[in-house]
Amino acid sequence: MRGIVPDPGNPWPHDMVITIEDDAFPLIELLWVREAWGLHPPPGGPPRLTRTPARIGEPEDRAEWETAWPALWEGAVQHAAAPPDPALFAALASDQVGSDQVGSDQVGSDQVGSDERAALVRAYTGPTWPDHFGPASLGKAFDEWNRAEREQRLALAAAPQGVSASPERLALDALVIAWEAGLTRVVTIPCRGAGTRIIGDASLLLTESTRRSPAEYSEALRRFAQA
Repeated sequence: MRGIVPDPGNPWPHDMVITIEDDAFPLIELLWVREAWGLHPPPGGPPRLTRTPARIGEPEDRAEWETAWPALWEGAVQHAAAPPDPALFAALASDQVGSDQVGSDQVGSDQVGSDERAALVRAYTGPTWPDHFGPASLGKAFDEWNRAEREQRLALAAAPQGVSASPERLALDALVIAWEAGLTRVVTIPCRGAGTRIIGDASLLLTESTRRSPAEYSEALRRFAQA
């Protein structure tokens, strides 16, 4: 969201750039795990998902999973607060790491050619639930739920509402104030109710329902500016 040339009639500041991250995959995985496996980590975490997944069973070690969840969530949140590191992506996309020649479409895949490359993948994606508890803890059930969730999100984004009706435009006054206070990144999670957190000098975490409410979004942005 940035104009090419200054436009006195456009209320959006010409040099204001705000990144909206609505697909922070490690966060979505953790939210799904918490509900699909019926975990009960300590209070104070994010609100529940808007689309509740079906329960899929009992954890292998409930105590271990419930103890690990908050720390993994916090690590994933802090990773999501920072923009992706272009140098890490370039290193992963090059053929200079390990012995494999791997393209950019394989970043984060299982095709890891060396311990060095595996470390780069982890640095790029941040902490994830499968790294600690294996891909079987997600499986087909997560893939199906996430596919439906993503399709719904894309359909909402593609709705013929016009740029003027985007959440950022509808909360523009507060967004400008927050940007002037240093905001450059908004990370959303597909949860119901409030869950706003300032997660860095330039980043704000909130639920998608908050972002879709002009009044609640404006309040969250003003909270960032006043911090």
